[in-house]
Amino acid sequence: SPKTDSVEEILLLSDGRTAMVGHAGTATTGGGGDYDCVVMMRDTDTTIDSSFDGNGKLFLEFHATRSDKCFAGALDDDGMILVGGFVNASAANGWDLALARIDPSDGSLDATFGSGGKVTHNLGGGGDNIYAIDIQDDDKILVAGSTNASGNSDFFVARYTTAGVLDTTFSDDGIHQFDLGSSASDTLRGMDLQPDGKIVVGGYSGNAWAVARLTTAGALDTSFGGGDGITTTDFGGTEQAYEVMVAADGKILLGGYTDAAGDYDMAAIRYTSDGVLDTSFGGGD
Repeated sequence: SPKTDSVEEILLLSDGRTAMVGHAGTATTGGGGDYDCVVMMRDTDTTIDSSFDGNGKLFLEFHATRSDKCFAGALDDDGMILVGGFVNASAANGWDLALARIDPSDGSLDATFGSGGKVTHNLGGGGDNIYAIDIQDDDKILVAGSTNASGNSDFFVARYTTAGVLDTTFSDDGIHQFDLGSSASDTLRGMDLQPDGKIVVGGYSGNAWAVARLTTAGALDTSFGGGDGITTTDFGGTEQAYEVMVAADGKILLGGYTDAAGDYDMAAIRYTSDGVLDTSFGGGD
């Protein structure tokens, strides 16, 4: 495709194959076509596995003529592939959440999930996007990202049942969206689960990095951060965080970049399990 092709997530299957999740253009020549979500399967020797959707590449459409892009992927306990991102559903509504479940054996959509293997959802603002997917111990599916349903970009976390239906035991309607407390746009880019099931999400609010924790019921955890479940950290420049990870000792790592030193540099932060900067990391700060 003459359009930009991008891998956003790499999944290692139990049989040693590798699923590369992202998006690519659908036209092979010229500037036409749209974007589709793509899953490319590579065999244990890294060659393309042609048993997957016939040629190793599944182009996944949520809309026949408008762009779909996937930014997140995960494997459930049965080894099924979950992918998520957005679909440009209409000129009026803009981006909606897009989620699908795929059989890794042949690249077919799982008909027991959602509608024909797919789920789309409009949170109300037309700027909804999934950036992270995680699977709970009970196999329920957590998706997280950003939405502008309130008129400005906010974090959201949603939970689906294994059948692809919003789980209304989570935050009353299956979705918790929240503002980080400033007028800046908030962009969630990563999610990880603690051993107790609490949900840690990370990203950025304007030029500050941000991390937040939700309870298993989908409410902000007031025992985290400054008492509201949220911690923001400013390096002093333009910075964005793209991944969050809960370490084995419960401490939380956030990674991305900053230009606080005058150039764009790699950056990492470590917080305690309470959401406070861990001053034993990074030379005392």
